[in-house]
Amino acid sequence: MDEEDLLPRKQKPAPKPLDTLGVAELEQYVADLEAEIRRARAVIASKQVPRRCPTKALPTAFSGSDTACERNPVRGSQAL
Repeated sequence: MDEEDLLPRKQKPAPKPLDTLGVAELEQYVADLEAEIRRARAVIASKQVPRRCPTKALPTAFSGSDTACERNPVRGSQAL
């Protein structure tokens, strides 16, 4: 076994050097990062919906709008 086999396959990119950026560039960089954070949170939220209520993931399998999940939510979903 080579030593390379023990290294993580996907390494984090090096942090962007911020000292060389101007104020406007830094503000744009922050705005871009905030947009990426919103995008990631939206994906997280979309993946948590089926966890909270599995019946919502399969709407064709259940008839009617009053599902068991809506009457009795999964315990612990309020903590999200």
